[in-house]
Amino acid sequence: MMKTSLVCLLAVWIGVTSAFDRCRAETVAVDPARCAIVLPTDARRQDQDAAQELQKHLGLISGRTIPVVSNEVDRAAGAYLFQMGIVPSDDTKPLASQESRWVITPTAAYFYGDKTGYGNGGLYAVYTFLEDQLGVHWIEPGDRGIVFKPASSFHLRTGAFQWIPKLMFRKIRQGEARVAKSISPLPPAYKDYEEFQPTLEAFNQFANDVRRWQIRMRMDGHRPGGAHAFSTWWKRYGKTHPEYFALNKFGKREPVPLPDAARTEEFVKICPSNPGVVRQIIENWLPSKGHDQYVNAGINDGAENFCACENCRKLDVVKEGEKPFTHLTDRYVYLANAVAREARKHRADARVTIYAYLTTLYPPRQQKLEPNVVVQVVPYVDPLDPKVAEDLFGGWKKAGATMLALRPNYHTKYLTSVLPVGVEKQMFDVFQVAVRNGCVSADYDSLVNNWPVTAISDYILAKAMMDPSQPFEHWLDEFCSGYGAAAADVKQYYDYWRNELWEKRFRPNLVKICEKGGSGDFVRGLLWSLGDYYRDADFDATDAILKKAAARKLAPAEQRRLDELLLVNQHARLMVRAIAASPMDKSEHAAALLAFRKKHKDDLNLQWVGVFAVEMGNGDLAGMNVSKEMKDYLKPWLPTELHWRFKLDPDNRGEKEQWQAKAWKDTADWENLRTDRFWERQFNFDEVNTLSAATAKVLGDYDGIAWYMTEQSVPADWKGRKIFLRFGAVDESCWVYLNGALAGEHLYKNKNDWKTPFEIRIDPLIDWSAEKQRITVRVEDRGGVGGIWRPVWLVSKKP
Repeated sequence: MMKTSLVCLLAVWIGVTSAFDRCRAETVAVDPARCAIVLPTDARRQDQDAAQELQKHLGLISGRTIPVVSNEVDRAAGAYLFQMGIVPSDDTKPLASQESRWVITPTAAYFYGDKTGYGNGGLYAVYTFLEDQLGVHWIEPGDRGIVFKPASSFHLRTGAFQWIPKLMFRKIRQGEARVAKSISPLPPAYKDYEEFQPTLEAFNQFANDVRRWQIRMRMDGHRPGGAHAFSTWWKRYGKTHPEYFALNKFGKREPVPLPDAARTEEFVKICPSNPGVVRQIIENWLPSKGHDQYVNAGINDGAENFCACENCRKLDVVKEGEKPFTHLTDRYVYLANAVAREARKHRADARVTIYAYLTTLYPPRQQKLEPNVVVQVVPYVDPLDPKVAEDLFGGWKKAGATMLALRPNYHTKYLTSVLPVGVEKQMFDVFQVAVRNGCVSADYDSLVNNWPVTAISDYILAKAMMDPSQPFEHWLDEFCSGYGAAAADVKQYYDYWRNELWEKRFRPNLVKICEKGGSGDFVRGLLWSLGDYYRDADFDATDAILKKAAARKLAPAEQRRLDELLLVNQHARLMVRAIAASPMDKSEHAAALLAFRKKHKDDLNLQWVGVFAVEMGNGDLAGMNVSKEMKDYLKPWLPTELHWRFKLDPDNRGEKEQWQAKAWKDTADWENLRTDRFWERQFNFDEVNTLSAATAKVLGDYDGIAWYMTEQSVPADWKGRKIFLRFGAVDESCWVYLNGALAGEHLYKNKNDWKTPFEIRIDPLIDWSAEKQRITVRVEDRGGVGGIWRPVWLVSKKP
């Protein structure tokens, strides 16, 4: 952010009038009863919006409604005038792109700025004025997030000021909080929680509040291009120009069929070495070159099925021992450079945008970039870490990139839980690494809108994008100021999670946790191992800090924020207990968590449907649905072993060789695998897993057949009951055997069968003379992830 109270530095562009010496800063006291907001009769929408926002906030501070009048107001009345979109006559200097200016004199204030393109200059001048001069902050969406101090008069510092953003584009995407025409019905798994679904009116109010918060945070600007460029190419050119497309593993230039047919064409890869592709990209851009500076050459989504032709392979720089098609950056930079050279012939300032993403994430090893190539860096699966960021941005800068853009999925990967993780400084530090290496744009995906938990991360990141020059502590203090006299206590609360959890527990295990979650998903990996990281003592310590804060004398709005922080901390404790509980104890903790949520659903500004979705989408982690779905079974519900013996069967030999009839002692050479994870996402979770390196490598992308086996005791007093194996979910089809005999099957016929619980009756096959029963399951998976991925229970019903 560029602004100054040393007004004489700006006198060159402002000029000096006899009425006001702008090189001498003064303070003027403005009486709310004797002021007005002036709008030109032909005011633009942005200026009208600026007037409304100024009126709203001056009203909150003073308790009075400041009138909005036309510019024909009688200026002799002596009113102090806040003038919207009106430029002082002595300011003749041209405005920079997205620039805001505001001038404060003893008799009037002027708010104006750039009106071209994303012309919110006047509105942003109002927001920066409110922050700098009147101490207003917006720490979360809606009126509840407005931080201000009541005052009987406005004490304004005279002078001329400006704000020019360092980043040409600043955004944390709105996520799911977008105005809707209707509320989608909840999926069947959430039907019991319909009371948590907001009304359409409430949802849209919240969506509008989120959008307004983004505007107040100055999230806007000129996005420097960037998209998956070739998603429609097969439909457009598949028949006429098959040579544009990748030579696939079958020796054909056509899309490789994917399990999701709709994405087969969307994910098609092109042939980067083909000059015809360059010509077609330029031809498609030329009709819009007059108003579009950016030519899009971003790689399509997906990490496989790239061109295997000789010319493309020659462009790859493969390290010794590296698998082919692992690092493909050089071939796509080669394409971008060719497009960049050609585009400059048609428009001198043309720029070509590419994605550094998946197989093209890391910098080229041989190619150097043309100066007009923009690199959108998308660290999708790599950990949120300053060293990783330095390798990415620093490496691209060394390769010649002059314009870098940060386009991460960090919110999706790190902030979708409603547990405190202390990630805000790491988020800030990674952003600062990007800025130091030439980042001109930040486009984060996306706000998750669980504000009592995530507001600190989102606020600090948003303010850093507005002004990268300020240190982390500056924005942390500003955020905590919303808690008034409890600011130091609240800061201590956030410091605890950041220092004790993130720095001491999460950061040293960051790679491990992200690998555990698969696809770089920190939240999923963390939720699958909560008991390793959170302790009741953490919540004891943080509750004590917040209770100390509650003893302070606070204004009503400050007290409400603190009360919500206390509640969200209690909720996190109950959530950890439920997720980390043993199967035998889970139903009790799930009930306590659900009761708390029902009692406080209107007290916590959380997106409840999303909260349930994260838990259930990762295996009903808190046990909500297990308790509901198993209510018809007699207690106790007995969990089977978490780890089952496991054997791959890629050649489908198991049926012919009768593996289901194998005795337990004859499967001692089988490996061990968890049954609460897809087989692709096992990794080295714990010491009980005994996967060989060869098996682990195969499982990373395995579609086919595999077998599971375990032993299970059945209580003698269950004899005479109906007894079942209750599977949380198996992806996709399975055949279940007890003591070598087929007990039942669950076949993949409908699209949701891979995630649907089911039961297999086994009591007719139980050998009551044996201490344990042998359970064998043959699983067949034909696409995507696979295996027994939700726990298996032994349950019973009355005969």
